[in-house]
Amino acid sequence: MGILKSTKRIVITTEAKNSLGFRTRTAGINLAAYEKNPLLLWFHKRPTGDQKNENLPLGFLSDLELKGD
Repeated sequence: MGILKSTKRIVITTEAKNSLGFRTRTAGINLAAYEKNPLLLWFHKRPTGDQKNENLPLGFLSDLELKGD
């Protein structure tokens, strides 16, 4: 079985409050370190290979773009 590839445009974050009432301020964000390894993770968890049911990365970002807020 080969690697499944698809392309989707997604929004990672906005400055709107999330369901817990928190927000991420994006003004002045520095993405230099993230751009070196642009994985989109589920709940910030990186797979370690220790568990069969662990969360895998959702994807790899190839066209990171900042827009407005």
